[in-house]
Amino acid sequence: MYPDIVFGAGAFNTQYNYDKLDDISEVLKCAIESGIVAIDTAAFYGPSEILVGEALAKLPFKREEYMLCSKCCRWETNEFEFSRDAVRRSVNRSLERLKSPYLDVLYIHDVEFGDPYQVIKAIEAAFELKRENIVRNVGISGYPLDILLKCVKLVNEKLDDKLDCVLSYCNLTLQNNLLLEYEPKFKDLGVKYVLNASPLSMTLLRNDKTHDFHPAQPDLRARADKIGEELQAEGLSYATVALEYAFHAWKGKPTVLGLRTIEETKQALKDYKQGIKESNPVWDRVIAEFGEFHNVTWEEELPKKVRHLWDALQI
Repeated sequence: MYPDIVFGAGAFNTQYNYDKLDDISEVLKCAIESGIVAIDTAAFYGPSEILVGEALAKLPFKREEYMLCSKCCRWETNEFEFSRDAVRRSVNRSLERLKSPYLDVLYIHDVEFGDPYQVIKAIEAAFELKRENIVRNVGISGYPLDILLKCVKLVNEKLDDKLDCVLSYCNLTLQNNLLLEYEPKFKDLGVKYVLNASPLSMTLLRNDKTHDFHPAQPDLRARADKIGEELQAEGLSYATVALEYAFHAWKGKPTVLGLRTIEETKQALKDYKQGIKESNPVWDRVIAEFGEFHNVTWEEELPKKVRHLWDALQI
């Protein structure tokens, strides 16, 4: 179902100067014609759904020629609402914005921020939409792999349906490749597709300055920056090295990559083709340079009560 590269449209967002980018319809045209036929967005991503819907409406592609994946339960106001009604309202709004009669994938967004049993109610509502053919596949997304795994187990225990997709971000990168360990666990529980998102770890692995919103601890960010400076001094692109590694490690499986321009789209395709071809000794060197920070995760600002509820689940 999924192509190896999924177009991450989260960058079409008020956090970025999207009005100064290439024409979004031309960017998506380039992507779809190049085989990047799945587009990932969310209710949380500001005007992203609107911009994607307007851009696609200008293009000649039939709806069945591309995939639309969106997320619900986390609003652009950064508020969470895990309820049946919230799922329905969010999906209806997404369909209107995206100018589509259905979603190929609906994710319950960042499940770690919700009470486990409220999250289950949201997932149950998503499966209702799947039975109505408004949604073709149901998934969950989030960062902590342990919580995502517990959520899948809880779904299997409480519901008759099995999740189609699990999307986790920043967990298959040069700094952290824990997703390789967890992927077979998800598969054993009946998940069809496991997606790796943000292979550049939300701007941590690039020559430019890491964005201020990045939640990694200062000493980890400092180590990542130092590695970037060393690679730049050698004439190497940190982002290219990181992307080639992620594509190689996740070969044949979907990677969600945030793209904004035609140039970035073409570069991603180039990195993909090189990455799946052969390994690069630079990868091992970079992983070794992360040292004690390799596979270190950062703590999200989860409400203590919510984290306690997930931790307390005996499942």
